Amino acid sequence: MDKKTAIIIASLIVLIVLLGVYFLRGFNFKSYIEDIGNEEVNDYLSCVKAGNPIMESYPRRCRHEDVLYVGEISEKNIPLEVINYFGEEMIERGVENGGGMPIEGFNPQLYKLAFPGLIDEDFDGAEGVNGKWEFEGELKWIGRNVNGPITSADGTITQEGMVGVLDNLVERMDVEVSSNEDIDELIDRVSEREKVPDEGKVYCTPEQRGVSGCNRRLDPVCGWSDPAKIQCVRWPCATTYGNSCEACRDEMVLYYTEDECPE
Repeated sequence: MDKKTAIIIASLIVLIVLLGVYFLRGFNFKSYIEDIGNEEVNDYLSCVKAGNPIMESYPRRCRHEDVLYVGEISEKNIPLEVINYFGEEMIERGVENGGGMPIEGFNPQLYKLAFPGLIDEDFDGAEGVNGKWEFEGELKWIGRNVNGPITSADGTITQEGMVGVLDNLVERMDVEVSSNEDIDELIDRVSEREKVPDEGKVYCTPEQRGVSGCNRRLDPVCGWSDPAKIQCVRWPCATTYGNSCEACRDEMVLYYTEDECPE
């Protein structure tokens, strides 16, 4: 190694040492590591995230350094026992209406299938497993484990989440809820499927059944399936046809209503 090369290497070593000293003095690694494990705890969710134990009660409680943080409570001042009843009945009726209990529990999509009267807005702000549902023109899942694993349970509405759903329903339907009887009435309302008024039904006649062909006139109707011939799996049990002639030529159609089928 010549003298010039040795000088360059020595200079680089000195520079590296000086930079190391500078950064070590300006950056406290011990403090940094402590901060990682001591994120600010100022509410129930941050208390849980910090690893503190959860008390299995409702509302759920989490204790951090002698401070007790409480999970979500009703903004409508609905009694605790009534909220609990709502959560229990929604699951029980959801299993009955939906045909079974989902493995991971009910998320908004499954609740809407079991309760046709529910809409996306009813889940705005509702707590789910590992995140929260928010509605801004459409319902979106906001997960908390951004860099963590995603599980099949993510999005399942939690017990705390049902508080938000109930508050949203009370607000949207403009009702007061203070008893289990009020809950029964509310759940009955969201369980009902939209019914077609009898005066709006036009039943297909034998003459309509027997036509050899239909014109191409566009006048959409909704052809409703005959329950004696086809089992309804999901409402509406109907199909949009170009006109009434096309609808009644389908032997599976019992009657039709004006305009396209509802969603």
